[in-house]
Amino acid sequence: MEESITQISLVLCTSVILLVLGCGLRVALNRRDRLAALVLSLTLAHECVLVIFPVWYSVITNFRLEKQMLNNVTPGALAVVMIGETLYAGLFMIGLLYGANRTHQALRQSRPLGRPDTATLAVMVMIGLWTSVDVLTTPIASIAQSIAHAEVRSYSTTLEMLRNWCMSSFYLPSLFAAWVLLLVRRVWLPLRVAAAVLLASIVLFGLLSGVRGRITWVLLAGLSLAGLFGRKKALVAVGICILAVLPLFAALGDERYRFALNARLGAGGLSQKSVLPLLLDHLSSTAALAPRPVVEALMNRAMGPRNSVALFQFYDHGEGASYRAVLSSICLPIPRVFWEGKPPSGSADETPYGGAMYRVMAYSHGSQYYVMGPFLASAHAYWEGGWPWLLLTAVATGAIWRLILRCCSAQPLSLGALFALVFAGAFLLDGFYTAFAPTYALIRAFWLYGVPLFCLRWIVTTISGLRSTGNLLSLSSPHVPSLSAVPTKRRF
Repeated sequence: MEESITQISLVLCTSVILLVLGCGLRVALNRRDRLAALVLSLTLAHECVLVIFPVWYSVITNFRLEKQMLNNVTPGALAVVMIGETLYAGLFMIGLLYGANRTHQALRQSRPLGRPDTATLAVMVMIGLWTSVDVLTTPIASIAQSIAHAEVRSYSTTLEMLRNWCMSSFYLPSLFAAWVLLLVRRVWLPLRVAAAVLLASIVLFGLLSGVRGRITWVLLAGLSLAGLFGRKKALVAVGICILAVLPLFAALGDERYRFALNARLGAGGLSQKSVLPLLLDHLSSTAALAPRPVVEALMNRAMGPRNSVALFQFYDHGEGASYRAVLSSICLPIPRVFWEGKPPSGSADETPYGGAMYRVMAYSHGSQYYVMGPFLASAHAYWEGGWPWLLLTAVATGAIWRLILRCCSAQPLSLGALFALVFAGAFLLDGFYTAFAPTYALIRAFWLYGVPLFCLRWIVTTISGLRSTGNLLSLSSPHVPSLSAVPTKRRF
């Protein structure tokens, strides 16, 4: 009887989340706030695929996956996590929509791209191409190097430091810039070709390395931007690509491929090109050996709800993160030359592995200390300060997103969408974009993406000589002719 009540409560919680996000999306569409609708659509997709569907799968399978975990994830504990997620979703929507500006957003977002805006997008794509070529021509890291991916790095040359900084700050924004240049009309053909090459290189690296998240980033960004700009043919093409690669997600996540790749890696030095035959052999053998069902593969990966039980248990046992995760992100831009013991962003201690993504995997699955795993933003807020902090953080996150969207709506729609997607990608552990991100992740995105993008745009527009001091302070774009300008009725 008690288990039946718990199952009903789980279904009710997930249904309320679906209803709240659906109503918020409807409100944004009625207000003609296309950027808010974009972000809420991505959040709704994230919650449906990675939260709601996994919970329903657990109910249908009698919590089979939860019973395999080490930290005693009971249906009641999972229900508490989902109650927290439901409250978070509702309060987030209040913070986002309450008192939001209802006027002039459609007019501001309809302005065309100016020359400085197009030049900024082109520079982003060039930086993305540089980093992608560098990644594809660099030998695959050894197992020891992969294990130490979160360790604090020291660079031998300035060029190496610049390369890694560009990869961190512009790799994701360049992906969005590439899609914008592909979808916006009347863009110089070489720019379109460069954008297509960049997207193809990101997908290729995802295939060779077995990192499915990079493929997801590209396809979801293309799907969302094509829908935003009303490009029906592009929308259909990206949708077909998503259906085509679904079987690959199960194959790339297969442990047999990981074992085969690790056996070839050894001490490192394996080129990207030499991995391609290994990948093709694995895909052909997987097809012959009855591939793992896509739904089962997705449910094994979509472990955010059940992993979040560990964060609730940490706080209840006196091991809460308190302010440390947020403080570490606030201090992110301070050079280690001045603060050698600076904690890594999101970590609850002085080590790189004190963040929730590492602790939930070690505690719940017995994984090695360097293995990352997903969790819910609401559970991270509970880990920081219990129920009061969860409720406060939900409202604050909605208000932060209202501020972000207000700044984005002052841009042409294409550029505003790029900035909105950058912050929606602040929490990409599952590969899906979402507005539900821990506070530390949003702060980190501001330092890592927001500040460099603003500086890049300022430099490009200053060189162009088309920006006044007043426009700089208001983040507005001059009304100038552009290679990317489109007819009046369809301006982006």
